[in-house]
Amino acid sequence: MRSTEACTASESRSIEEILYRIASDLSLLADHDIVIKTIEGERLDRRPVGAGGVHISFKMTIRHTGGEAQGCMLLPLAESITLAKYLMMADDDEVEQQRSQQTLDRGAKDAMLELAKFVASAVGSALNELPSVEFEVVSEGCQGVRAGVRPALRYSEGDTMIVGRFQASIAEFPDFEALLILPELPLS
Repeated sequence: MRSTEACTASESRSIEEILYRIASDLSLLADHDIVIKTIEGERLDRRPVGAGGVHISFKMTIRHTGGEAQGCMLLPLAESITLAKYLMMADDDEVEQQRSQQTLDRGAKDAMLELAKFVASAVGSALNELPSVEFEVVSEGCQGVRAGVRPALRYSEGDTMIVGRFQASIAEFPDFEALLILPELPLS
């Protein structure tokens, strides 16, 4: 049976803190504003699927005294390319041209691996500001995820996932929907 329920208050606060930290850190890195517009948190007994087309899963392992599990941030391909190209110091016209690409050049792939490290670092920083246990968050790289496919994570079917669905924008580009997928963590 598929189960969806609302997050606890501490889970909702944690999702918000993490997403705002990621947006802040990546805005500085990309030298363009990343704005989080809406956030909805939920608890699922399955890994969710990103809406629409191909996504990039920025994977991470989260360790704490109770164990370790994987999570990810799932961004649409166009937004992942946008951030990678901005990291490579591309101008707005080049970014606009590259956003519709379905394959990545070597430089963009390397930049996405760097983005994965920054995302994991931002998640770790945000988690360690919470009044709970100490966390270590390690990047596990990134992976393309086809439309309609759940991201690959070390995960046992039926385990609870904490999911933050959010609407955001990068620079002047259109709004997009993305996901922050976390294992159940000791957050309070």
